[in-house]
Amino acid sequence: MDTKKLSTFEYAGKVHPGVHGLEGLHRLEAFESPFGHVMVVVASKGMDETQEDLTGTVTDRIRYYLEHADDDRIENLAANALIYSSSFLYQLGKKDASKIASEISCLCIVNHKEKIYYSWAGDQVCMSLWDGKKLCSLLSYPDDDKSLQSNQEIHETERQFIGKQADLKPQTALEPLVPLSGDKLLLGSGSVCRYLTRKEVRKVMQDSMPLQTKLLRIIGVCGKEAPNDIASLMMVSFYHLKNMKRTFAAGKEMKSKSGDNRSRLDKTGPEPHKGRQQPSNTANVLKYLLIILMGVFVGYMVYDLFIYDPRPPVRLPAPTPAEEHDTIVSVPDDMTDETLDEHPPMPEDLVYTVRGGDTWSRIYRQYQVCSWFIINHPRNTGRFGRDGGLIAGQQLRIPVRYSADPELNPYYYQEFTTSQTGQGCENVDQEFLDDFLQKYDTQ
Repeated sequence: MDTKKLSTFEYAGKVHPGVHGLEGLHRLEAFESPFGHVMVVVASKGMDETQEDLTGTVTDRIRYYLEHADDDRIENLAANALIYSSSFLYQLGKKDASKIASEISCLCIVNHKEKIYYSWAGDQVCMSLWDGKKLCSLLSYPDDDKSLQSNQEIHETERQFIGKQADLKPQTALEPLVPLSGDKLLLGSGSVCRYLTRKEVRKVMQDSMPLQTKLLRIIGVCGKEAPNDIASLMMVSFYHLKNMKRTFAAGKEMKSKSGDNRSRLDKTGPEPHKGRQQPSNTANVLKYLLIILMGVFVGYMVYDLFIYDPRPPVRLPAPTPAEEHDTIVSVPDDMTDETLDEHPPMPEDLVYTVRGGDTWSRIYRQYQVCSWFIINHPRNTGRFGRDGGLIAGQQLRIPVRYSADPELNPYYYQEFTTSQTGQGCENVDQEFLDDFLQKYDTQ
C-alpha cells in the first residue's frame, strides 16, 4: 500500500509476509464511503490459501456494507459492518465445509468529520495513538494464553472471531477518538502489536522522517524480532484539523484518571460491579428482545441479498477458451492502413462467469471496466438481480472496449482512466458514452 495524501490526513501500510509467504492472511484496506474514509485491518491464524481468500471476503463484505448502508447511526457503522461480514462468512462455511473460517480478527475504523469511530473482533489486531510525546494504547491484547486466563472477562468477551458465530458481538469504543493535527494513528495485526512499545519504535516516531519511512522502520523492528511471523501495520498522520481538544478511550494498558485499570471500552452485556444495582427483569427482557430482533434483521438481510432473487440465473453455453482469456480485436477485411490509423479497431467482449461473493469492485480490479458499461451492455440484458445485483453462476459480457487497461483496450484505454471516469466511476453515464462514440465516430 503506497502513501496516500488527502485534505486532512495521509496514510501508508505494509504487510510483513513472514516465513510462510502467505501475505493475504493479513490485509490492510482503505477506501472512501458515503460516511467518510474507512480503514480495515484483517488477520487470520489460518495457514492456507483458503483462509487467504476468506480474509479477502471479509474486506469485500465490509466495503459492500459501508457503501450501501443508509440508515445506521455513525457510532454503530463499524460494528454493524463486522456483524454483516461475520454473518456472511458463517453462512458460507455452513454451505461449504471447506470454507469454514479460521480465527479471523478484524479492526474497522470510520473517519467521519475528523472523528474516528472504531470496532473490532478477535485477538490479533491493535491500535495506538502517537500524540507527539508518547504512544497511547487504544486497543491491545495479551499475547499468550496465560495472561488471557488471568482476566476471565477478556477471555470470554473478546475472543470472538469473524465467521465463527452466527451472532457476532464486536467490541466498540464508548467514545470516538478525536485527534489533533500532528497526531499519528497506528493500526496493526499479528506480532507487530507486541513491539509497538519498544524504545526503537518511540525513537522512530520522534524522528521527522516521512511517513512511509517511519512505517518501514517499524516493520523492520518486527521483522528483526519475529522474522517468521506474518504481521501488518498501517500508519495515519493527521494535519489541518479543526479539532481543538484531543479525546479518546484508553486501552487496557492505560490507567483511567481515577487510577484503576478498568478500560473505558464498551463491552457487550452487563458488567457486574460491587455496590451497583443489577439491571431489573424488565431491562433483561428488553435486552434479549433487542438481540432477537437483531438476529432476525441479520438473517433477513442475508436471505434478501444472497438467497432470494425473482430472476433466476439463465444457463448459457460454456465459453470457449478464446472468449475467456484472449482479447480479440476485429479488423474488417476492407479496412486500409490509413483508415486503421484514423479509426483503430475496438476489442470484442470477454465472457465472465460470476462467482459467489463477487462484487463490482472485484470485477473492476480485474478488467478496469466501470459497472455502468456492463449493466447497460445490450448483451447483458436480464442477467442481473434486483437493483443491478450480481447473480452467482451467471455469464456476463465484459465490454473491454471501455476498459482502462492498455492490454485489454490498447487504442482507447486513455478515455476510461480514473481521471476521465472519476475515482468511483461517478462521471460515467449515457452522456459520457455518447461523447465517446461521437468523438471516434463509432457505434
